[in-house]
Amino acid sequence: MADVHQLLRSLMEEIGSQKEQDVPSISKLLRKWIRESKRFRSMKTIGSYEVTATYIRSSKPKSQHLKRCNSENLKQLSFNFKDFLDTRKLSPSSKNSYLINLQTFYNWLKTEGYIPDRIKVPKIKVSEKSIKAYTGKQMDDIKRQIKWRMENATGTQRGRKKFYQHHLRAYYMARYSGLRCGEILNLKLSDIILEKREIWVRDSEDLIVKGAKEESVPMSDKLFHFLKYDLKRSTLEIWYLDTGFGNKAYAKSLNLTNAMKTHLRALGISGVKPMHGFRAAFCRNLGLSGAPLPILKDLMRHRNLETTLRYMDIHGEDQKLKAINQLV
Repeated sequence: MADVHQLLRSLMEEIGSQKEQDVPSISKLLRKWIRESKRFRSMKTIGSYEVTATYIRSSKPKSQHLKRCNSENLKQLSFNFKDFLDTRKLSPSSKNSYLINLQTFYNWLKTEGYIPDRIKVPKIKVSEKSIKAYTGKQMDDIKRQIKWRMENATGTQRGRKKFYQHHLRAYYMARYSGLRCGEILNLKLSDIILEKREIWVRDSEDLIVKGAKEESVPMSDKLFHFLKYDLKRSTLEIWYLDTGFGNKAYAKSLNLTNAMKTHLRALGISGVKPMHGFRAAFCRNLGLSGAPLPILKDLMRHRNLETTLRYMDIHGEDQKLKAINQLV
């Protein structure tokens, strides 16, 4: 009888050992996660995931990512990864972005059934900074600068007139709708509905809309009057920023951002993100005009009100006086 028990015990240990061998390594699952993410994530996000994977493989001990995927090894990896990031010359927000990527990987492991419970990755506490916006004068100066370059493009610069036109289109859309740079880049002409005064922001191959697969943005009077004439385009054009032959004028947000920088340098404007400064001004000016915070949150398409409040760092004496004078 004892021999039977011993035999059963040996069989159970052998089965357990076989199951352990069947568990894939963290590194193998990391590659699979990135490969599957390419189906629905933007190229920018995938690039960030790949950098995260490189940093994970560089973490000490370097064999950590080769271990079997289980909760204990994953927890140890997250601490080692955080320690590795501390050795890099990265800002706290950059470190957190890589830690968030690792958390996304762990969440995927839980969803796919590779681990039984969700594992929380430790984060770095970052003090939230207010987001800098353009002043009204700066935005007016930028528009004048773009128009001046359009009107004075001669000789070899004449070929750039089309690009300056794109800059003006991006200016109007960003200033008067609050759309993000990537959303403007991926905006189709068919999603601009003049009759209903709506702009639809939708998921595409290169863009995942934050918060929802598609969202409607109302069209202000100034934007409506600009688009009314601007949308008289060639039938070949598909995109809001189009080459004229159905192709995007800019492949990446960085390209448009750098293009807008040329106007900022000419005007001596610094300290404001070239494209995001318009979105920040859109939110700030609406807040100063008395728009309720819930409406502001919806117009900015933020998930949390706390994010909207970061755009509303307004403490000037004139704003305080204006607020107190609202009392009846």
